[in-house]
Amino acid sequence: MNLEFICPECGSSLERRSRVYYCPKCSREYPYYVVNDVYIIDFKSLDTADCECNRDGKTVCKVKLENQTLNYCQTGKEKNNYTRVRHKLIKEGLGSGNRILDLGCGEGPYSYLFTEENEGYGLDSCPKRLLLGEDNALDKGYKALIIGEGLSLPLANASFDIVICTEVVEHVVEVRRLIGEINRVLKEGGKLILSTPNLVCLGNRVGMILGKGLKFNPLFFLRRGFYPLTSWPLGNIPGKQYSFDSIRYPEQPLHLRFFTFESLRKLLKQSGFEVKEEIGRGPVLSRLPYFVSRIFKNWADDLLVIAVKE
Repeated sequence: MNLEFICPECGSSLERRSRVYYCPKCSREYPYYVVNDVYIIDFKSLDTADCECNRDGKTVCKVKLENQTLNYCQTGKEKNNYTRVRHKLIKEGLGSGNRILDLGCGEGPYSYLFTEENEGYGLDSCPKRLLLGEDNALDKGYKALIIGEGLSLPLANASFDIVICTEVVEHVVEVRRLIGEINRVLKEGGKLILSTPNLVCLGNRVGMILGKGLKFNPLFFLRRGFYPLTSWPLGNIPGKQYSFDSIRYPEQPLHLRFFTFESLRKLLKQSGFEVKEEIGRGPVLSRLPYFVSRIFKNWADDLLVIAVKE
């Protein structure tokens, strides 16, 4: 593996030593493991500290990677038509022979789109999703899995041809810093493929008119909508939970930033990107001809943009 890493604390280049990446400037050490030729690099020092990403909203991950028996799960299965169409759109922008960073990759649902024809790396702050769950990112074709933070990417400048960042920016408070880090690790002319929920989707507009906090659910009489409801703990009261539509605003507890095509376009422009393509996706639009996604993009459930580093 010839990817260059930097210290997320001081920004200095790291030296690869036996079982650690070492920072000669601040003397920090970041352990790495090799499992079936896949590098696992831990920039959160989880053998000496608990992971506090709290990604599932319920638990703090207590991980000892050195002693952890890692589970393996093959990937690439498409869950539904909505996912399949979005995967198709992402794959069309990837090409071959590129070095690709899958930022916030989670369990690696998009890995099969590019790891065979490109050099792919996965990065996520949550070791539970990345490595430890029944479905995880191991054995999905990545050259390396990096446990780290998007706000301080442990990667050298101009390291990647493409960065994929799907359903991540809505979880980040310091979103300009995140986009700035993506810009830094991309080569000149490099491509960013980014998706996020649409604040002004049709369901949200109707829901707000009707005084709803959640996306309006036209199938309320069946007690289900287009998206699965996810249980969430209610404070510290045992057994008390409420449910929310898994990608809507504002009750979604994990979503912190809200976007439209216009606001996303301005954010990327101010961060050194030029948006080349904007596509609206959703459970309904995914079943209609491609050109419809362009015409009704501002009403779609999801925003998908392809931008180039200027």
